[in-house]
Amino acid sequence: MKILHVVHNLPSFHQSGTELYAYTLARELARRHQVFIFSRIKDASQPEYHLARQTQENLNVYTLNNTLAAYRRFEDSYTNGAVDRAFAAVLEESRPDAVHIHHLASLSIGIIQQAKQKNIPVVCTLHDYWFICPQWHMRTSKGDVCRRTTAAEFNDQCQGCFGDSLFAHGLLVRAYQSLRKVFPVDMLVFLRRNVKGFVSKGNIPERLRIRHRSIRNALEGVDIFFAPSQTIQERFVRAGIAAEKIFLSRYGIVRQSGTFPQRAVSSKLRFSFIGTLLPAKGVDIMIEAFRGLSGYPVELRIYGKRYAYAGYERFLRQIERRGCYANILFMGELPHERISEAFADTDLLVVPSTWQENAPLVIQEAFAYKIPVIASRIGGIPEFVQDGVNGLLCEAGDSSNLREKMEEVCRNPSILEKFKQNIPEVKGIVENAYELEGFYQGLMAARR
Repeated sequence: MKILHVVHNLPSFHQSGTELYAYTLARELARRHQVFIFSRIKDASQPEYHLARQTQENLNVYTLNNTLAAYRRFEDSYTNGAVDRAFAAVLEESRPDAVHIHHLASLSIGIIQQAKQKNIPVVCTLHDYWFICPQWHMRTSKGDVCRRTTAAEFNDQCQGCFGDSLFAHGLLVRAYQSLRKVFPVDMLVFLRRNVKGFVSKGNIPERLRIRHRSIRNALEGVDIFFAPSQTIQERFVRAGIAAEKIFLSRYGIVRQSGTFPQRAVSSKLRFSFIGTLLPAKGVDIMIEAFRGLSGYPVELRIYGKRYAYAGYERFLRQIERRGCYANILFMGELPHERISEAFADTDLLVVPSTWQENAPLVIQEAFAYKIPVIASRIGGIPEFVQDGVNGLLCEAGDSSNLREKMEEVCRNPSILEKFKQNIPEVKGIVENAYELEGFYQGLMAARR
């Protein structure tokens, strides 16, 4: 069987849950099948929309260079003829039996139509809310949870969120990328605030509604959706996807063989955060909570790339300034293949997200290493972390409540042993791959 996976990034370009899962699944399937990946890279030294071919770990990888510099309008961010043509060439060359879509950000929804025109079955894993709104994390510009689901719900309140996304003319994108290298953070914030009124001309709510309807129509071409959590499954049913087309399918991970990393000895209780340093991940909330743990022998390790993401340049500076505190360590980004080193120095993982998380892969990885978790009671997280059973839940965005949960463990560290005993078995990537193969084969049989 030949399977083509489509994902917006590879772990070598951006290391996050979607990319890691898609690549891990592809590698597992490549043990028994011929597997291809179509992905986007961002390399200013290459021609725009240059399609490259390479082999990585028995995978046939196609990378399309898209720096966004060729964008002329907001609509290019989700429907792009150049991307569609490149994907059509990949289909012609690879001739897959099934296409598995993971994410289409910086690609194009036309990819679905290209596959359907060749009568190729299409499946899609729902990793976040990009198919509903450009703000994949569904947080407003004020940091509140956004619960919009249908096109009719987009209104004038969306103005702030859309402007901050800076979906601009390619010339402005290039200019902004150049200025980011030399301008101080405050100047960048000023530029964004003053330029967004120029780049976001037109009826913003209506443009969002058009985007929503366009993507919704494109998704009609998907045969089966996989939802890693009940939360995202229910959200997309409300968004109009037929319930009978969405199947609950938890992520699989590379399961540990029983030999866990040698735990480093420490006299301190070690909290760790592993993830992207963005507001939606609640890093600032966690730092604020930890700073209140005075008098306890504790340590906070923050694993994540210290990168000023476009639009969030000031946020990185803020958390670094707040994190200049005793026993808060910025560890940088750790390659995923070395994640066991982080867990060897962790007693409790903290997942302080403020967006409606789907199914955080890092929670399942922590569980595989028998590491309990303190996490926000939001999105799909409570489907994995049971409060007082295998970890603790706190209110999202509430640093005081998170501090209370941390203090609970500080006062009674022996509770961690109880949590460890109640950590459930984690689904392995091998089991997950066989599960998905059954869907691929069923769709292929139906086509025949």
